[in-house]
Amino acid sequence: PVNFVSEQKVLVPDDSGIESLADLSGSTVGTTSEANNQILVNALSQAGVSDVETIVFNSTAELFAAYDAGEIDALFAAQTTIVSEIPNLSEPDNQRFLDEALARVPSTLVVDENQSAWADVVNWVTYTLIQAEEFGITSGNVDEFLNSDDPAIRQFLGLEGNLGGALGLSNDFTVNVIKAVGNYEEVYQRNFDEELIPRGLNSLADDGGILFSNPFAGVVQTEQVSDIVTVGLTPEKQIATEGETFAWNFSLDQPAPKGGLSLFLPIIANNDPAPGDVEYFVDGSSNISDFEFVVTDDVAVGFNITISEGATEATLVSEAIVDDITEIDEIATIVIADGANYRANPEQDRTNLVLTEFPVVSISPEEVTAAEGETFAWNFSLNHPAPKGGLSLFLPITVNNDPALGDVEFNIDGSSNISDFELLAMDNGSASFNLTIAEGATEATLVSEVVVDNLDEETEIFTTVIADGADYRANPAQNQVTTSLFETSIYDLSWEGENGYTMKGFFSFSSELEGSIINENNLIDMQLTFFEPDGSLLQVFDYDFPNPDNSGEFNFNFDSATDTVIQSGESDTDTGFDLGIDFAGGETGIGFFTGDDDQPAFPAGIIALANTNFPNPSDPLDHGGELIAFLADSF
Repeated sequence: PVNFVSEQKVLVPDDSGIESLADLSGSTVGTTSEANNQILVNALSQAGVSDVETIVFNSTAELFAAYDAGEIDALFAAQTTIVSEIPNLSEPDNQRFLDEALARVPSTLVVDENQSAWADVVNWVTYTLIQAEEFGITSGNVDEFLNSDDPAIRQFLGLEGNLGGALGLSNDFTVNVIKAVGNYEEVYQRNFDEELIPRGLNSLADDGGILFSNPFAGVVQTEQVSDIVTVGLTPEKQIATEGETFAWNFSLDQPAPKGGLSLFLPIIANNDPAPGDVEYFVDGSSNISDFEFVVTDDVAVGFNITISEGATEATLVSEAIVDDITEIDEIATIVIADGANYRANPEQDRTNLVLTEFPVVSISPEEVTAAEGETFAWNFSLNHPAPKGGLSLFLPITVNNDPALGDVEFNIDGSSNISDFELLAMDNGSASFNLTIAEGATEATLVSEVVVDNLDEETEIFTTVIADGADYRANPAQNQVTTSLFETSIYDLSWEGENGYTMKGFFSFSSELEGSIINENNLIDMQLTFFEPDGSLLQVFDYDFPNPDNSGEFNFNFDSATDTVIQSGESDTDTGFDLGIDFAGGETGIGFFTGDDDQPAFPAGIIALANTNFPNPSDPLDHGGELIAFLADSF
């Protein structure tokens, strides 16, 4: 369970005159990570502030030293971190937080993977602190409650039931916990000054916070676990523009019980908790028999959802409301809270939701690979048509093991709906892109080609992301692509038949595939040139991949572990080859292939060169010889 939510805020000197984000115009603000810096930049952009310099420091100590020395005008960090550092400042009493919480970060306790029994103990100890506060039980009065007649309190304190035994603890483990550290309120007051860090979302759910406990009553025998339903939550999208619908899909590992399965989904983080931005449970929802949006004191707390009896799947469809109000993006995190008769799938127990006024941009695929000489494509999609003048995107390269420019020619023929493109060399040696999607488009493709550079290099791998902009947002589920660029292996080909006909050629493939069998699915390029016995040109074949022959007759197999063209079998098998024209397709020219066992004169493994007038395998232009491949010189 979430046991603490930390707000991230901006700290300024109290006498600075800075009262809000808008007042930061022209100032310098520091933070300690690129992630925090992006949150800060986005918030400033949404507040209409564009002339703020942001600096990322290497550590908290460096950040506060610069702030205390007046090198920066403000700093942005977790409120808990700031409070712990304020006493070390030269003017600790001259500090104030801006009211805006730019982000809320939920925290939970973490245990080693596959230690489920220990995880259960940790979780129930957390629930103990929360439930004790709900009951009003403290470290000072817990003994008085041991005489309670309330069944729920007796279960909680281990006077009845067997929860402690099921966890491998004594049944009065909750009493020991409370005597040792108190309830949640006591722990909070011991560690935080509520004037500086009010409890806010770290209050009990009944008080408008997100803290709640699983019920202790009824948890008696471990064999009851088989009746517990496991519920997973997967969103169809994590970001929606006003007017759009979005869906949460629920899956159960067994049918919902009689009367349905009632779930509670608390909102554990929300930068705009006031209700009214979403109409929940609209047309398209399925297998939801009851729904309640829980609001306390005008603060959205969570959702009560009942999945219909017998269902193993359910969908909640909702719509972001168009309100014509200019406001920052709303960002919320929703989780499935464990209940008395169900548990949340720990790998599918939550979703993030972003509500925005701006179009959302996605990029696909997630991974691209290409060798020198090959092209690759990044596909963009928008949930609304690009506005007048087009939609200009900024795409920084965040990771690159070879940042020098020149390995790729970007935005070549085949690109579509890209009205402007610019490759930028950054001061830190990295690169980025400015790209404009054409006005009115909802899809665009950027096609690029890996440059053949005559250099022997390691595989280049770089990750490109869509950075949120002032007038668009990146889809968090499809906001980056990792591109791998491989060297190319080039082999020359040579053949001479018994009648003096010859062939010279070459083929290439990604060096990443060295050691494997190469066929038409792996080839990048192939060219074959045939000559008459007197040396005059007969015919040239220049193949385009991945579709070298629409007839499907193309067949070529190369063992790159032994540098051998496989040619011992029939022409249409993976131990032979079939190149040149397709006789069955009525083409004009020559064919070059290994024989077939139904042709006695040229059985499998014998090479034949024939033309369109070739009446039968017994009368080719030439035959015999061996098709030889050898690694070409460096290029």
